[in-house]
Amino acid sequence: MKLYLSSYGIPDPQTFSEFVGKSLTDIRFGLVFNAKDHKPEEERQQKLSEALDYFGGMGCKVEQINLLDYVGKASELLAKFKQLDVLWFAGGNTYVLRWAVAKSNAEEAIKEALNSGVIYGGESAGAILAGPTLKHYEAADEPGAAPEAIYGALGLVNVAIVPHWGSEKYAQVLASIERGLKADGHTTIRLTDSEYLLVTDNEMAKGSVG
Repeated sequence: MKLYLSSYGIPDPQTFSEFVGKSLTDIRFGLVFNAKDHKPEEERQQKLSEALDYFGGMGCKVEQINLLDYVGKASELLAKFKQLDVLWFAGGNTYVLRWAVAKSNAEEAIKEALNSGVIYGGESAGAILAGPTLKHYEAADEPGAAPEAIYGALGLVNVAIVPHWGSEKYAQVLASIERGLKADGHTTIRLTDSEYLLVTDNEMAKGSVG
């Protein structure tokens, strides 16, 4: 099982390519954008367009996967996932994203796809989702933005990611999140916007650019 976790995008495309094992132009990339489902439609579409341009600009063959299009279609969702090299969960509201995963019954499909060789990619909310819990992230994201607040994460890794570390704007919020996580006994990993975490089974390696 392989994961590429970051605060923002893909800081080091060359390392990403090597991690996937394909040139960027050969990577089939599925973009899950549900973390921004709570945004006004015009804003969401603008952000989606920017994200598709960002990843497509690297040369990846990128398509959006809206989890809510697969409600009641778990087998179809798994088949779609297995067509990909990378399943990327974009940033936004972590609780909105978690609800979409639950609503579409995507959790088992995600895990089965990863076990078959698909790579999990996640930035910010997507990176948090891979960890053990969503508790304490209320300081940054509004749980009420989701139809239902779910605090159990996917548990793909046993560390809690604290993204955007080093941001002056969010310094106090991030410190509060980390204190709460550590008080509950979780190991945390801080990621600045120029850092990323490579996970292969139980091995983790942190990288950065700049």
